[in-house]
Amino acid sequence: VSDAFTTYQVSHSMELAELICGDGSRFNEFFAVKKVGAGGLWEITKDGILIQKRLAEVYGLKPGDTFSIFDTNASSYQAVVAGVFENYTGRTMVISKEYYEKLFGTPSAQDTFFVKTDGVDEKALTAALRKIKGFTSISRSDTSRTLFASISAVLNAVIVLLIVLAAIMAAVVQLNLANLYVMQKKKELCIMRVNGFTIAETIRYVSREIVATTLAGLAAGLFGGMALAYWIIRLLEKPHIQLVRTPNPIGIAASAAITMVFAFAVNAFALRKVGQFKLTDVMDS
Repeated sequence: VSDAFTTYQVSHSMELAELICGDGSRFNEFFAVKKVGAGGLWEITKDGILIQKRLAEVYGLKPGDTFSIFDTNASSYQAVVAGVFENYTGRTMVISKEYYEKLFGTPSAQDTFFVKTDGVDEKALTAALRKIKGFTSISRSDTSRTLFASISAVLNAVIVLLIVLAAIMAAVVQLNLANLYVMQKKKELCIMRVNGFTIAETIRYVSREIVATTLAGLAAGLFGGMALAYWIIRLLEKPHIQLVRTPNPIGIAASAAITMVFAFAVNAFALRKVGQFKLTDVMDS
């Protein structure tokens, strides 16, 4: 294959792209060109260039549209979009050898090899390759993945810290609200106790409103949070970076469960006051 950076232009925007040109028969064994939505893999076509989804979204490109692409001499050519594929990082475009020659008028320089090491010692392989005349460099296919994994680890640590701080603030606020709610109903609760209700029955009674408001807040928080998260994710995306936008069911279930346990613990602590009320307090309330 050939693998080189080139310049393309859509409307008035000019960007760099990594143009990979190769034989379509075995290309997907090394670089999976996944179709958007429908699933499966694209066959490298002789009638156009395959571009990644995020680039298509930013510039409103779809199969059949054309855009300008430049060769090493800065000459402009009109390339046809043959399809759109999923690729979350990078600036990749995929083109067949036949369409490359048709587009630029010259054959592509097949100067790059995709190699599956299958556990081979990379250092030994690199040393052996350096002895070959014309060899320039070797790079791992998962370099971008490793980079983004390290960035994600830092972001996750920051997010965990913010969650802990938010939990502390929420605990203070919710505990104060729960205490205030119980004290406002003190007379009513004392009357219930005088009329023969047990402490457990009185707590169940006062808990109904707390449970209802907690569930309503949980539902509003989940739906509002998903909408806000989607908006933030779209703001963070760039022409060469696409993030996962779909909600994670396991994450949603976990956050809901944690919220319920947190609310139960805070309110259980506040509702202990019900058992501490004296029946004579009904006269003073």
